[in-house]
Amino acid sequence: MKAIACGILLCTAALLVPTTPASSLEVNQGSVPAQGSISDRVTTALLSRGLTFEELPAKFDLGAVPAAHAKTLRVQQVSWDVVRRLIQIRLGCESAGQCMPALIQARVPEGREASVRAKLTEGVRDSVAHTSHLRRTPILVQAGKPATLLWEREGVRLTTQVMCLRSGRIGDQVAVRIRERKRLLQAQVVGAGMVVVF
Repeated sequence: MKAIACGILLCTAALLVPTTPASSLEVNQGSVPAQGSISDRVTTALLSRGLTFEELPAKFDLGAVPAAHAKTLRVQQVSWDVVRRLIQIRLGCESAGQCMPALIQARVPEGREASVRAKLTEGVRDSVAHTSHLRRTPILVQAGKPATLLWEREGVRLTTQVMCLRSGRIGDQVAVRIRERKRLLQAQVVGAGMVVVF
């Protein structure tokens, strides 16, 4: 009889231990901001390129990535910007026309620039050596042809038509002119007929 009473007591105690219900877990997972999932994808991409946790940027500026498009964006390219000395991560859509591509830029921690630069540029050199039989990346904007310029600041996105003054491939810096104002800007090629200013 004592054994049965103890068994009942243990079962009752186990039922009283607070547990997290399955629905609560789903809500928590669903409430994680979409930008956090982009941050996770970017971190994974950088780690796969050989960066250590100590070499990862302290933060990624995701303010220009619209929350509505966050779930469909994937890391397409990780590169080192030799001029500005920072990491560039190009995000693209899973399928064409699904969303607007985005470019994230991030600075590396103090004292880690040389090792990060070596890892990212070495990966590019190795990739070029192993795929030398493949064609060069296509020209996505043509000199003298119109393109769509995307301007992003603190979550605000504006687009306008510009005239390209130089042809460029993905990631290239090209000079563009805003038609209405005759203003010249340096922009980065992020897609076919599309450039972005940061």
